[in-house]
Amino acid sequence: MKNKLCIAACSNIAPEIQSALNASGNESVEVIHYPALCIQRKGWKDAVTQALSLIPPDCEQTIFIGTDSCLPEKEALAMTNNPRIYNLEQCFHLLVSKSLTQKYLNEGAYLLTPGWLKNWQDYLEQWGFKRDDASEFFRDFAKKLVLLDSRLNETEPIKNIEDLSEYLQIPYEVIPVGLDHLILIINSLILEWKLSKEKEQVRDTRDYANSQLADYAMILDIMSKLYKATNEEEIISNILDLFTMLFAPQQLSYIPIIDGKTASPVYRGDKKPCLDKLREIALLMKAPYRWHTNRQGFLLRLGQGQDCWGVLDVAGITFSEHKNRYLNVALNITGVCGLAISNARQYKKIKQTEEAIAEEKERLLVTLHSIADGVITTDAAGIIQLINPVAAELTGWKQNEAYGKSLEDVLQIINEISGDECENPVTKVLETSRHIKLRDKAVLVAKTGTERHIVKSAAPILDKSDNVLGIVLVFRDVTEDRRIQEEMLRSNKLESVSTLAGGIAHDFNNLLTVILGNLSLAKLYADENNKVMAKICEIEKAAKNAQGLTKRLLTISKGGAPIKKVTNLGPLIREWAEFVLSGSNVACDYDLPHDLHPVEIDQGQLNQAINNLLLNAKEAMPNGGSISVKACNVTFSGEGIHSKKLAEGKYLRISFQDQGKGIPPTIIDRVFDPFFTTKPEGSGLGLFTAYSIIKHHNGTIEVTSEIDAGTVFTIHLPVSEACLPEELPVTNIPIKSKGKVLVMDDDQMIRAFADEMLKYLGYDVGFASDGAEAIRKYQSALNAGKPYDVVIMDLTVRGGMGGKEAFDELIKIDPEIKGIVSSGYSDDPIMAHHSRYGFKKAISKPYQIEEMANVLNELINT
Repeated sequence: MKNKLCIAACSNIAPEIQSALNASGNESVEVIHYPALCIQRKGWKDAVTQALSLIPPDCEQTIFIGTDSCLPEKEALAMTNNPRIYNLEQCFHLLVSKSLTQKYLNEGAYLLTPGWLKNWQDYLEQWGFKRDDASEFFRDFAKKLVLLDSRLNETEPIKNIEDLSEYLQIPYEVIPVGLDHLILIINSLILEWKLSKEKEQVRDTRDYANSQLADYAMILDIMSKLYKATNEEEIISNILDLFTMLFAPQQLSYIPIIDGKTASPVYRGDKKPCLDKLREIALLMKAPYRWHTNRQGFLLRLGQGQDCWGVLDVAGITFSEHKNRYLNVALNITGVCGLAISNARQYKKIKQTEEAIAEEKERLLVTLHSIADGVITTDAAGIIQLINPVAAELTGWKQNEAYGKSLEDVLQIINEISGDECENPVTKVLETSRHIKLRDKAVLVAKTGTERHIVKSAAPILDKSDNVLGIVLVFRDVTEDRRIQEEMLRSNKLESVSTLAGGIAHDFNNLLTVILGNLSLAKLYADENNKVMAKICEIEKAAKNAQGLTKRLLTISKGGAPIKKVTNLGPLIREWAEFVLSGSNVACDYDLPHDLHPVEIDQGQLNQAINNLLLNAKEAMPNGGSISVKACNVTFSGEGIHSKKLAEGKYLRISFQDQGKGIPPTIIDRVFDPFFTTKPEGSGLGLFTAYSIIKHHNGTIEVTSEIDAGTVFTIHLPVSEACLPEELPVTNIPIKSKGKVLVMDDDQMIRAFADEMLKYLGYDVGFASDGAEAIRKYQSALNAGKPYDVVIMDLTVRGGMGGKEAFDELIKIDPEIKGIVSSGYSDDPIMAHHSRYGFKKAISKPYQIEEMANVLNELINT
């Protein structure tokens, strides 16, 4: 007796169908399989022939499952003596509904089943693909590979899609779909078969005309709607339609059960059912059915396994003599109905989860768009899944171009010292499965060739089982931070050198004060025409050269605050350049407008800085050339490239461009370091001194260079709002006068020189070796009615009160006091801003008799 249903399917999907049958418990159904064709249409006849040979003798009907592309329906029907062909657009529609598959396809997914993946290498070979061709072909239309995982095997399909993803260089995703949708389809096919048998049985009875079984075609149509629908309300409506057609009951009521509680009921009929009692029964019902007390109807439990989705009440059955047959048909249908409801709820959960994921993804994207760090995520094969705008800007790749690319193609990181390419972070994270901070000295080379210093870290993206799904790489542009750090390091070096230089300059200036002072006195005593005068002049010239060295030391010391005055710098730049380059094979090309704003500078210091830059440019062109010297007025608004270096306001920009070989990128950041030089006989202080001078003038100095094209040094100095001072004539003949002067200095040689100098000029002189003694002597003279007209105060006193502290006390004693500050070095900017501290004048050591005579005469006689 033929009482079996056979389902013939290709070998790629047959294991899932067998598992679905096992879950349904249908022993009257057998699965046979034919070889997987997968677009190889020419082999379908042999495949069908093989399947037909496997059909057992007791098989009543055979249903072939396949797509029209590999199993042409009309030809197969003719060949197989009219079996049923269950035709699919795609094989994966057995595992997931069309609405879900369409969603994934719209996202650019290439959908795969575990069976196809098992033999993916064979299929690509059959299709004639080599690796590069296959990668190019798939990447043209697919953004990602998606495995619809039936969960029959937990590890093999995952491993297969990982291998395929790496082979094609396309990211992948795994969606655990299970077998619920397939079970619903298989149960529907089985139900169709059983209903057809039922129809044949009823047709043979005399009661066929009076039976309430609906038209077979209409029933199958509703059954088809059931497994295709994804909305629970639509499914319940179809279930009620189906039961109305089958049994024509007087009343139909459905009580949904969600999370162990009854929900809003749905009913059809003339009378409103007793819903409270029905709810109570629904929650307690465990059996698949329950007869009404009058046996004119029954309750059906719609569910799957231990889960109950709802209870259907079929009341007032017409033709009660068929009630047992009705119940048998109804019980066959409830499995399909329960699966349909289960799928709808599962679909709803998936939609809710996807919406939550989409919202979370949107929040993540907004966050990633907002943060200042670059972020890239990849899959386990290193294929980029996400790149935020900062990362796109830093790498030079557009976001849509970077998606699907290998991280190695987009992120080019080299070691800044060796220039070697850094290790791929994906490889390192996959090896350790831990968060790592990658080595320092990393330079990101953008697609455009731009290089940036970066710091970066990488971490694995793990699933619930701690399997690595990919990595997230976070990196930040620290080019500006590095510049600031180097600036701070340079400043620290300057501080150290300053301390040493300042101490040497102070002591040396004291000695030069005595030497130059006595030489100036000797010149006054000597006959202009004798040989002694000539020697004195030679010695004085050498001493003044030594004075230039101490000025250089003071410039790089923290006590070398510039003594500024408002100056028109244009003519001076030309004058200094012509002097430095006179007699050389280097010419100057000037662009110095007449409307340059005035700046407040120490002419001596800035002369030294510019001389150093000009000498550096000249030495860069040993075979001759031209230096372009330009100056212009600029205004900074607080934004742009200079916003972190200069305050908002007006500046004078001065640039010096040579035509030399240029400075290599490896050392350009060190050119302002003290003692750094590439010249065999260089001191390494020229550019460092220039840097220090400009910094003390509240300006900036920067360098840019291109190999074989030359170097440009650019200075920015703040513009002065003050007017240019009137230039006064200076005389070299010391002016004699009268008055009383108090000199405070801890150096006995200077006191001795000052005594002779001031007496020669006609002054009465008093001396003090420290501040405390000066206060006592000034107070004593004031009390005696013979006050001092002027006090000359040294700032630095070893082991005693210095000039500033002492003068503060003297101002308290005599607010009208006239003071001159004199020093070769100071930690305070008193020499540059003496009037802020009450002093009338400032004289830098070393000084000569003519300078002191002019200052004293101005103070005493005005």
